[in-house]
Formats: sequence, structure tokens, C-alpha cells
Amino acid sequence: MPTDKSIESAHFKSFRFFAGESVPEGAVTHVGTFGERAPGGAPDFLIGSTERILGIELRELLKQDDPAEHSERAEEECIDDLLKISQELAELRGMPRARVSLMVDHGVPRKRAERLALGHKLAGLVSKHMPGDGGHADLDWNLMRAEGIHCVSRIMIHRDDRLHRSGIWVAPQAGRVLADCAELLQKAIDSKARKYPTYRKYCHECWLVLVADSFRPSATIHPSERSLAHRYNSPFERTYFLDYGLGKLHLLSTDHSDS
Repeated sequence: MPTDKSIESAHFKSFRFFAGESVPEGAVTHVGTFGERAPGGAPDFLIGSTERILGIELRELLKQDDPAEHSERAEEECIDDLLKISQELAELRGMPRARVSLMVDHGVPRKRAERLALGHKLAGLVSKHMPGDGGHADLDWNLMRAEGIHCVSRIMIHRDDRLHRSGIWVAPQAGRVLADCAELLQKAIDSKARKYPTYRKYCHECWLVLVADSFRPSATIHPSERSLAHRYNSPFERTYFLDYGLGKLHLLSTDHSDS
């Protein structure tokens, strides 16, 4: 599964792309990566030189704000791990490169040993039904059950020998969209506002970026026009909302509160 730092890096790169020239040039330090000592309390990213440093702090958003209690996020992590295991086992068998889509139901095993056993079944099934180059195969619910696979209802395979390095395995998911989210955004800002004085010890200015990975059911947050127009309380010099799934960046209106 991806590390928190790799996720942070992906979110920052997306933010920087959409923010364009508003983000200054300069060396970037991703605090705590590459083995360097992590300054206590520094924002996630520091940009620039000793003369002028900009801090960027990221805050991931979920529809339920406590990740520890978020069943959708736990399910997503299990699905991600199952995809990684299945693809690796299939390609170790010498399976041709392919785009493989799994329609996953609820009930992916929470124990990794059980996901590994399931991954072996899926790898064998996909390898067995691999079509010729450019061909398609659609494995339905009846075949899944015959193989003892109960949390996947369908597998679609498109073989593409042009994928020289690796195939692509995905599990499309959907979730209820949260649009009226001003309260959620303010709560996320408040959780970071308490740390703002400490962030400023490391930079001359600090921005906050709220990130929703809206392609995941746990974070299908698409703020309404009313939520985007809302005026938030934030000590940060700039506060953004990044829809990482759709690739949209919004600069939020704020009143600079004392933290």
C-alpha cells in the first residue's frame, strides 16, 4: 500500500500543477522524506531559500472526519492491497500485460494472509482466461462463485502487449457525494489552525491545502457553490480546496483569525 509520504507527494504535485505561478520557484523540502531529520512541527513542504520560505501544509479530507472510524477507508485500503497482490502474482507467473478491472463487492478480507490466498485465485483465473493481444474477456459472477471467489462479482480483461513494463489493475468504486460541506471544511481548518504558530517558526508564510481524493468512496466530496463561496476562519495566508480526483483547485475566502 502507498505510504503517507507518497500520498502527500502526489497531492502536492497536483496542487502545484493547478496553482501554477502562484507557487514560487525554489528547492522543495518534503519534511521527513529521503531519510533527513524531520523538524518537529514543520509544515509538510518548505519551498525556497533562507531569504524567503513558503510552507505548505496538507490536510486530507474524508466524509467522516475520523479516519480511524472510517469503514469505507479501511475497505479501500484492503482493495488496494488486493489489487497489488493479484497483479504481482499474475505477472510473476509470466502473464501478458493487460488492463484488468475488478468489480469488487463488500467483504474483501481484512487479514493479509486471506488477501494473499484470494490474490492467488484471482491471478490464476485471469491468467487462465487471458485473451490474445487486443482481445477482451469478461468473467462473470457465476465463474467467480465456481472458483470460490465471493467478494468479486466480475472481471474484465483487455490484453495490450504494448504495455511493456507492467499491466494496469483497477477496481472502480463509487460513493455518495457530499456537496454541503462548509462545516467539514471549517473543522479541517480548525484542526490545523492550532498548529499554525509552530508552522510559522519554519517559514515566512504558510498555506493550507485541504485535499479530497474524490475518486474514492470515502472522499467523494464535491463542494457546492454555496460551500465554495462560504467565508471560512483561517489563520493561514491562503487556504485551498483541492479536488484531487477531478483535478480542480479552489482558493477559499477566509477571515484571518488569531490561532
